[in-house]
Amino acid sequence: MQQVTRQPAQGVEARTKLGGAIRNRNPFGVAGIWENWHNAAGQWERTFCIITVPANELVGTVHDRMPAIIPIVEHPRWLGPDSDPRDLLKPYPARLMKRVPKPPKRKRM
Repeated sequence: MQQVTRQPAQGVEARTKLGGAIRNRNPFGVAGIWENWHNAAGQWERTFCIITVPANELVGTVHDRMPAIIPIVEHPRWLGPDSDPRDLLKPYPARLMKRVPKPPKRKRM
């Protein structure tokens, strides 16, 4: 059975030197689904997928898709069992975002 989840984030990025962040710099959640299942060896696996939507005007300059950003006030609805939250799967308003440089890659230890 698939479950809905939210993944906390501080920005979104594409395979360019630019990314996007929420203008007020608050952390935000992106929509996702996850599922626990048994693999061929009988061990539990957990898989997770971030749901994407068409890009807004800001992200659309570098990519045609973006994560579905769920406004904080809608987190209970997204995570709750009572209502159908599919109307939340839409591009986040570009006016509430800003372009930011991607942070440098971290070295692996």
